[in-house]
Amino acid sequence: MSDALDSSRLPDPGSVPFINTAVRYGVIGGLIFIIYGMIANFTGFNRPSAGIGAMVLNFLIFIGLYVGIQVAAIKKHRDEELGGAIQFGRAFMVGIVVAVIAGIISAVFNYFYMTVIDPDMLSTMVEEMEVMYERMGMSESQIEAAMEQIRTGFEPTKMFVQGIIMSVIMGGIVALIVAAIMKKNPPEHV
Repeated sequence: MSDALDSSRLPDPGSVPFINTAVRYGVIGGLIFIIYGMIANFTGFNRPSAGIGAMVLNFLIFIGLYVGIQVAAIKKHRDEELGGAIQFGRAFMVGIVVAVIAGIISAVFNYFYMTVIDPDMLSTMVEEMEVMYERMGMSESQIEAAMEQIRTGFEPTKMFVQGIIMSVIMGGIVALIVAAIMKKNPPEHV
């Protein structure tokens, strides 16, 4: 079978750096997140006024983008740079580096967007969340308690730090799953 992996023809993974591929796909991922975020901002899709369903769908699309970017990076590294085999640990490292770089780029842009391009965005989001809570039938005291927490959390610097932390956590979880699915060990010599 000509398509079968022949471990004698596979490059030594130690001699093939993954960082270039991971950085390239991390930058691509960051740009995709920025474009998606801008579309969601302009259409109002990511606003609380769009409703819980839209917020859930927005989250699922975001996770789908994370999966797609990591799959593409790991597949390129595995198939084109390593000859078709990749161990779990290496696949995970590619995925997590992609996620962290994409997350940092996205967080930097979001900070710039919230502080320079649309500094009223956060106050608008807070107002929309209050309306959403009212529609959900929350009491006045529940709404006020929730709004106090939201106001303290909706600050550009805090959101920047939270964005990076969340990209590491979410990217790490996605990288674990993607790496487990995409790993392909080289054949053993008999």
